[in-house]
Amino acid sequence: MKSRMAMLLGIFLLVVHLAACGGGGGGGDDGVGGDVDGGDFTLPTVISTTPAHDIIEVETNRAITATFSEANDPGTIDANTFVVVDKVTGSAVTGSVTYDQASRTAIFRPAANLSPQTTYVATIVDAVEDLAGNPLADSYTWQFTTGGAPALDTTPPTVTSTFPAPDALAVAPNAVVSVTFSEPLDPVTINAQSLTLTKDGSPVTGTVTYVGTTALFTPTAHLSAGAIYTAAVAVEIKDLAGNALAAPWVWNFTAGSQVDVTGPQVLSVAPTDGTLDVPIDASLVVTFNEAIKPFEFGQIDGRPVAVTFNATYTIVTMTPTAGLRPGLLYTASILVPDQAGNPMAEAYVWKFSTRP
Repeated sequence: MKSRMAMLLGIFLLVVHLAACGGGGGGGDDGVGGDVDGGDFTLPTVISTTPAHDIIEVETNRAITATFSEANDPGTIDANTFVVVDKVTGSAVTGSVTYDQASRTAIFRPAANLSPQTTYVATIVDAVEDLAGNPLADSYTWQFTTGGAPALDTTPPTVTSTFPAPDALAVAPNAVVSVTFSEPLDPVTINAQSLTLTKDGSPVTGTVTYVGTTALFTPTAHLSAGAIYTAAVAVEIKDLAGNALAAPWVWNFTAGSQVDVTGPQVLSVAPTDGTLDVPIDASLVVTFNEAIKPFEFGQIDGRPVAVTFNATYTIVTMTPTAGLRPGLLYTASILVPDQAGNPMAEAYVWKFSTRP
């Protein structure tokens, strides 16, 4: 049986890779080098895209995004380095390209709706550079197919889960506030005005970030024990088709006194370690003993694949859009922090084999 070993890149302990090395194509190198004598020699990579590779039934009125492993030089991200073409005709899609430095995301906004039932190929050219001038190792290419007419996205995004949960008690004072949405959002609309935290009506200082489909508010200082906090999501938040949240989302929770200093532990995985004959359409599911901090992506067969979380952030699920490859031995690994930022003691590694 052929074997594909996993690659684990714990980027600031915010990223998980569930990967079979060497497959998938299009992704190029996973980054080489590092900081030497204070210099940055690490090559940036594409770590997630929306739509994901090989997704079908994509809405025709939405933007297309690519998120990078590190901050890039905005001057290198434009209509010449982020290109979308019709796969059959080779015709380029006219549109504008912007770059959101906070989320490290390039956004391609088509000038008109995409054509229905059409496969498009998106490419990030290797002329894109990080802030130290390091280029992508290779151009990154992925494809997606639109749905039948009219295939328009007119549905507002919704909040699917929060951490802490509404009315939660004894929340660790070093916890991060997380809000997960029903679909990918326009990262430009995720900021300190659209996601806020207050105590007794006074704003709490902190930073707002966005990963995957989750917005996170990280307080600058620990929360006050016994205090009631109010988190709020504003209607200014929009999805990639421009649909705004239908109504504000507001909830309260109470901070406790016990600082969380223990990292998360894996309780179970599926497929389990040593499983044989796993279907190629199987999802990878990992269950933890506590809420983990949402991360941006996973990677299978060299391709970034979006991940999803359950309502309590204790279960993460990854389903490769093109399926696993048949007859292969996979080695999967995961290394993530909890909602307080405490890392796992070590990466959790397991193996399984797919059906021939």
